[in-house]
Amino acid sequence: MSKVVRTTAISHKDIDLAWIIGCRIESVSFHESHLWSFALAPGRTLKVESLWRIVTPRGLALTSDDHGQRFGLPSPVDAAQEVSKLLASRAITSVTVDELTSDLAIAFGPDVRLEVLATSAGYESWQIYDSAGVNYVAQGGGKVSTWKS
Repeated sequence: MSKVVRTTAISHKDIDLAWIIGCRIESVSFHESHLWSFALAPGRTLKVESLWRIVTPRGLALTSDDHGQRFGLPSPVDAAQEVSKLLASRAITSVTVDELTSDLAIAFGPDVRLEVLATSAGYESWQIYDSAGVNYVAQGGGKVSTWKS
C-alpha cells in the first residue's frame, strides 16, 4: 500500500536549502527513462526529472542529455560516472532557487555549478530530501511545495 503525501505550496522566500551547504556528492545514478539520483553525504538526496548541466568557466562541461551519446568517442558517455568525477572532491558552497522558474543552482566553489532546469510547465523537475525529513519538490510552472516525512 502506498502512502499519500500531502504537500504544502510555499513562497520562494521560505525555501531553506542551507542544510545542503557543505555536502558532497556521494554517488550519481540514472534510472530509465529520465530520473537521476544525486546522493549527497550525509543522508540527503536530490532527484532530478529534467535537464541538468555542469557549468564551468570554460562553458558546459556535461549535461544529462549527453548520457549515452557517442560524440565520436570509443564508447558512449556515462554521465553518472562523469559528473561523479567532476564533482567528487568538491563541497557545496551555495544553493539558489530561481523565483520564477524554480531552476536550481548548486555551486561547488566559485567556478563550478550544477544547474537543474525546469523543462515543463506541468511536470516536476526536482525533489530534494533531507535526512531529518524535510522535503521540497519543484512543481510545474515554477512552484515549490514542501512536506515533512
